[in-house]
Amino acid sequence: MNSKRKIVEGKLDKNRAGFGFLIRDDGVKPDIYIKNQNQKSAMDNDLVRVEILSRKKSTKPEGRVVKVLKHSSKEFAGTLEKKKKKLRFIPLGSSEKIKLKSNKLVSEASHGDRVIVRIERMPSRNKKALGSVIKTLGPAGKYETEIEVTLFHSGVRREFDGAVFEQLKEADKRMKNRDNREDLTHLNCFTIDPEEAKDFDDAVSIEKTKKGYSLGVHIADVSHFVPEGTAIDREALKRGTSVYLVDNVIPMLPEKLSNDLCSLKPEEERLSLSVMVQLDNSGSVRDYRFVKSVIRSRRRFSYDEVDSLLEGKNKSGAKSEKDLEEMVQLAKLLRKKREKRGIIDFDFPELKIELNEDGSVKEVKREERTMSHRLIEEFMILANEVVASHLDKNKIPALYRIHEKPDAEKMDAFRNFVQMFGFTIPGDSKVTPGHLQKILKRIRESKEEVIISTMMLRSLQQAVYSQKNKGHFALASKNYTHFTSPIRRYPDLIIHRIISSVAYSGEKLKKYSKKNLKKWGEKLSEKERAAEDAERESKELKLMDHMKGRIGEVFTGIISGVTSFGVFVELPVGLEGLIHIKKLRGDYYIYMENEMALRGKNTGRKFKIGEEIEVKLVKVDMKKREVDFLPVK
Repeated sequence: MNSKRKIVEGKLDKNRAGFGFLIRDDGVKPDIYIKNQNQKSAMDNDLVRVEILSRKKSTKPEGRVVKVLKHSSKEFAGTLEKKKKKLRFIPLGSSEKIKLKSNKLVSEASHGDRVIVRIERMPSRNKKALGSVIKTLGPAGKYETEIEVTLFHSGVRREFDGAVFEQLKEADKRMKNRDNREDLTHLNCFTIDPEEAKDFDDAVSIEKTKKGYSLGVHIADVSHFVPEGTAIDREALKRGTSVYLVDNVIPMLPEKLSNDLCSLKPEEERLSLSVMVQLDNSGSVRDYRFVKSVIRSRRRFSYDEVDSLLEGKNKSGAKSEKDLEEMVQLAKLLRKKREKRGIIDFDFPELKIELNEDGSVKEVKREERTMSHRLIEEFMILANEVVASHLDKNKIPALYRIHEKPDAEKMDAFRNFVQMFGFTIPGDSKVTPGHLQKILKRIRESKEEVIISTMMLRSLQQAVYSQKNKGHFALASKNYTHFTSPIRRYPDLIIHRIISSVAYSGEKLKKYSKKNLKKWGEKLSEKERAAEDAERESKELKLMDHMKGRIGEVFTGIISGVTSFGVFVELPVGLEGLIHIKKLRGDYYIYMENEMALRGKNTGRKFKIGEEIEVKLVKVDMKKREVDFLPVK
């Protein structure tokens, strides 16, 4: 700390538009805003020293980089500038031009192409940076190019290395090894998944008993096929999760495992780690056991098929249809119990983009959550809670899925926001999931539902993985983990190994120390966020590609955000864009932060979050990730 200047250190998180935020090492909030011109030679994720600039009490902190302490990487994505004999590289989110060495990749690329560059000489006081192109991605502004840029920034890898495929040769042998497994092939198991799913990692079975229900949640035993420390395991840990883009999936595991040997395919024997739960007629858990099993899924249901059967359509009298009715009754009991303890259930429809064979957008629709979705959701939550409770009760080191109480400042902002719609919630220390769920129930199917739900979601903490069991706020659960999706999530694979090796066989694993679990929890939480960013950008890019041919058309949208520089509007198809404040003609507009609105000084006209507005689409720039609107009236 300097006596005249306030100096702090942390990581620079840069936006594609060029500005960035300092995420402070000391954890103090809010993050510090840093303009592009105040970033010195800092790159995204660099460790930097920042001077906090003087500010008024009403504004958020702003700073400037005074020193780059450590560069996070030597490889960057950006744009190739190829003019005459000069070769330059401009990293995304930066205006700095880096000199390039000439090589074969450069000669094959064109001016304006997206490329990956390795910096061989970092910038210093006396010398400018120097780099070499190591990969060309294609013309800027094309979906195929821009999604590769997104994947690079998110650290998502498409290809598996050779060692992984070499090890896969042993996978078939592992399928034949069924020592000490319980044969559960007599159970009427089946899977329920989206129509387009190819990896089936969970199956369910049910039997009505005199005292209630015997529910089986059968999860693919991925740990049997992926031993710790092997090439496949190391690669899975690096990936952390599967990534679901609009047009394809980048799996955590090779397809031979994810879509074949581990997948609970219909009418094929598969290895499973099953949780057999005994429940009474009120839906309360009375007993449970973990079983390393062999199962046979009798049928592969899609969500639509289940909903159709539950509506009485296309019935054949099969046992699975009767079992589905029993499952619905149990799922309703479980749901009722969870609602009683207080939960937050974001039930607004999910955006789904359907594509034509050529990759173009066929249809964009909001997909409702139906009984088939809720049925599976209830059983998976139950299994996750049973596993977490067992680990916690027996003091077994584990990786929990935690969701901490809301940040006080964010909850204050949300409280002020919902007051504009006539809702009140208690002070931050007394806020419960139940208080928030009451609001969600009251706004269901109203025009304010999406915007209030979205603002509520933004006011909550992010769920993360942790070795400390701090409970799950949104689920109002004291014990929660991720156990049910080991094909696509590495944390679930960790829990499977712990259950199999400690809870099931009594073996102690030294590797699962709290120190290692803490390290894995932090790393896998980061990987999850990176995957979510890539998935979100994939949707945004595909929508932008779809809408760039509709420049000049008029749409009715919802004001999704208001800032001092303009109004953000979201169209029904899910595309969000900006009406810049300079484009609001006929008045001088003032930003009303407390009301989340822009108000005309002379006319009093307001642009307020949550309101409908007619806009004309005037710009779609995939290179800059920018969409611009003009108000129609």
